[in-house]
Amino acid sequence: MSTGPTSSTGAAGPPAAGAAELAKNDAPAPPEGLSEFLRKILDQLSLSAWLPATMLVGCAALLLQLAALASVDIGAAILALAEKPFGIIVILLFALILTAIIVQAFSFEVIRFLEGYWGASSLGAIVAHVLIEIQLRRVRKISNQRDKQEKRAFRRAHERMLSRNIPRSILTILEDDVYRRRGVHSQADKDEARRLGWRQFAAPQDLARFDRLSKRLDDFPAEHRILPTKLGNVLRSAEDALELADGDLEGLVMRRYDRIPERIRTHHDQFRTRLDMYCILFFVFIVLAMLSTLIVWRTQGQLLSFLFPATFALLALTAYAASITSARGYGASLRAIQRGPA
Repeated sequence: MSTGPTSSTGAAGPPAAGAAELAKNDAPAPPEGLSEFLRKILDQLSLSAWLPATMLVGCAALLLQLAALASVDIGAAILALAEKPFGIIVILLFALILTAIIVQAFSFEVIRFLEGYWGASSLGAIVAHVLIEIQLRRVRKISNQRDKQEKRAFRRAHERMLSRNIPRSILTILEDDVYRRRGVHSQADKDEARRLGWRQFAAPQDLARFDRLSKRLDDFPAEHRILPTKLGNVLRSAEDALELADGDLEGLVMRRYDRIPERIRTHHDQFRTRLDMYCILFFVFIVLAMLSTLIVWRTQGQLLSFLFPATFALLALTAYAASITSARGYGASLRAIQRGPA
């Protein structure tokens, strides 16, 4: 007869493997290393603590160096720091953090400036008036092109519908809709015309151009809401499409933030962050283009030197185009937030 344990309920003692496991669990944990200890400390520090601390260390290092030199020559103090071990790291880190703080402080104003909000100065009002007039002419031109393209596409679709014996009453309703005409029709014919539509009979190349023009027109708000810049119009068009009763866009997100699906919330935050980043990059590249122009101006006969300002100017245009794309995505995420969970 076996004398060993037969089950967990009738056993005289735990199995050998179980005893070993219990002994292992009861054993004291190995002491934490220094790196693990430091990691736990650093995890408790947030970015809001790191930035001021870095500023404090950088400024203190600069002040101590000024004290050592017994001078207030900041340039000499920076050069002296750079000659010391890790001095250049301190200088670069200090400059990076200082620049980041300044950029973040003005990020909102940067976006507002690129939207076309230029204050109440006379010069700003004059420039805004001229640019708004340009934007109005542009939106009217696109609208006229779209209307002409819609009629062109409908005429070709009309011929196909006639060849397929679509009732004349239905064709008349569709034609009145395209040409913005009023007519008296039965409700049954209206419902049938709405169900049938004319796009399925149109040529794909006609619809492709019509849709492109419609998409360009979607970037503009109503004419009385036009702003001086394209970025401003894209953002205002997205805001107006929400049709908020109180006009409180920030409140829309804050009130629903906890109920927003994680995927939509992530997209909203990403597009908003990209919008901020590309707007700031636009100004950064503009500043670099101007600085590089001043620097290469003295390099007589070196035409390749002007590639630097040209490159920075091209990068500025690229950043502005990217900010517009981000603004469209930001507007789409706001519409998804307003609709709520599917």
